[in-house]
Amino acid sequence: MNEKIQRVKKKIGPKPVDRQPGASVLRRIGTLINRREFALGVSDASREISRSAADRIGQARLLGLVGDSEYRRGRFEEAAKIYTAAATKSLPHHEHWLRPMVGQVRALLLAGQVEAALMMARQACAVSEHKDAKVTSTAAEAER
Repeated sequence: MNEKIQRVKKKIGPKPVDRQPGASVLRRIGTLINRREFALGVSDASREISRSAADRIGQARLLGLVGDSEYRRGRFEEAAKIYTAAATKSLPHHEHWLRPMVGQVRALLLAGQVEAALMMARQACAVSEHKDAKVTSTAAEAER
């Protein structure tokens, strides 16, 4: 029973390709927050928010990461406020509005504000229905 054990090295995948401006910054800040390096992640996010004053969607995505930081620290009320600001800024975007709204609902639930969380969940559903109706009408017009 002399079997050889082969050691397998983990293959490292290729670096992600950033197709959108700012994606590498978001990834870097998200990685810092996931590693629980909150102070560094939040300071990087603050610096990037001040640099991208004109890009509301970019600011909203960065605010979402700051909200994640507060959420992971257990500061749920503060996280809910930050997610609210992120959701407000990202509302015109076709897909980036959802993440901060869901984060807000989760933070409110963990903060013990069930009624406020339910109200925000209903508002998110209403926004979703409105956006879906808009896409459906645009698609119907395109088919004509």
